[in-house]
Amino acid sequence: MNIFSKIIKKLNNLDKQTSTTGSSDCRFVFGVEDYYKVKDTNNMLVIGQVRGTVKLNAPVVINNFGVDEEYKINTKILHIEFMEGSYEEITDKQVALILEGVGDKPLRVGSIIYTEGIEFTEIYNAYISAIGDTYVLLKDMVLSQEDFDKMTITDLARMIDLFLFKVNKLAAPDEPKREKYKELLDKAYRVLSDRILASEKIYAIFNKNTGEPHLFSETVARDDGSYECTPPDIMLLTEAHVRFYNTMAQNPDFELKEILKGSDNGIYNFLGSSFYLDGACGVRINNCNFAIDASMLVKKPNYENIPPSDIPITNPDLVRWLLLIGQMPKDEKEDLSLIKGLYYNFLQMQLPDAKFLVPMKTTDGELKENGDCTATLKKNISFVLATGKGKNDKDMVQMFTDWKRLHMVFDETWNAMVQPIEGMIDMFDVEINPTQYLTAGCYIDKSFFEAAKEKLNK
Repeated sequence: MNIFSKIIKKLNNLDKQTSTTGSSDCRFVFGVEDYYKVKDTNNMLVIGQVRGTVKLNAPVVINNFGVDEEYKINTKILHIEFMEGSYEEITDKQVALILEGVGDKPLRVGSIIYTEGIEFTEIYNAYISAIGDTYVLLKDMVLSQEDFDKMTITDLARMIDLFLFKVNKLAAPDEPKREKYKELLDKAYRVLSDRILASEKIYAIFNKNTGEPHLFSETVARDDGSYECTPPDIMLLTEAHVRFYNTMAQNPDFELKEILKGSDNGIYNFLGSSFYLDGACGVRINNCNFAIDASMLVKKPNYENIPPSDIPITNPDLVRWLLLIGQMPKDEKEDLSLIKGLYYNFLQMQLPDAKFLVPMKTTDGELKENGDCTATLKKNISFVLATGKGKNDKDMVQMFTDWKRLHMVFDETWNAMVQPIEGMIDMFDVEINPTQYLTAGCYIDKSFFEAAKEKLNK
């Protein structure tokens, strides 16, 4: 039984309030942490933290911030209760309020009650506090299935974020506590992953320069003076969070794209492409400070018992660095130059062992189809490759990391042969992924490739 049980019992026996106290100078926001239907009425008792000053009979708005469908209700305050006493006005306290005529409305933990004129960021902060106070501070994320069923993706993501913040602030936990925290987090991650995959719609942040989901990664200094990159993640936003996102100053290189589940399982396929073609390692939700590992959402393809000729050509470990380089701002600040150099270093380490698709079209005869979109050349067949003139008038051949990129440039009349850069680079410079998003590809000459081999052999 919580600390407000006596207040609830008392308020359930109250008659409808008839006070006519005015509501001038009333400005507040209130996050719902618990709620109860008042007996024999259509009124609702809500418990939470008042930020600002609430007055009796104040007209207010209710907003279900964590719900994708925008939802607002107009009502007024019938009663204010604090520490078993009734008040006509109160400021910055944990209180119980009775709201008029909303007993049949879908109030929930995280619903926000506020007066007109409150800034959107204040509403957002009250929502975060209500989720944190209820699910993290009070329940310590030990939740029933009913608790989970009532929560949205927005709620779940924010709860996990706040729980991790709380745990990181604690002194180093002993082994039993670490195991408990891991168990709680694993369950919450699984529920959140299932909700994402079951969603009808979600939004992703794309980078206009690469045409792909933006990869979010941080570069951090090690104690030995070297640097490392955190695993790059894509960012998904719920529709509820998009309303907050749209109030912020936007990166001009970002754009939001709607990803629909649809009949073709579009969200699942989108995530699989982001992980196993683009090289993203996980998903961040609503700008929270954690990521769900890729394997929790889409299992990595298993090619153990598949003939090599049937394994599709993909290069996620290389594409990741191409995209990270391609999405960097154009200004050459010192810290950005350092990060770009780090990305190029990782890119070079992937180049020597990578296999690419070289677009090819036959001019006579037919190819023997292999079943994986590649083909075997028959004797005496003539063919052309996608070549041209590159830098310094050097002959250049186009190569692609996967079929997705190749089909962005060449139609179905083109086949491809599988080829590493080694063997091509003596005759041609190489242009990798020369799609309409040129910054998402790169140009390789012999000196760059030889440097890559040298780094790999160190």
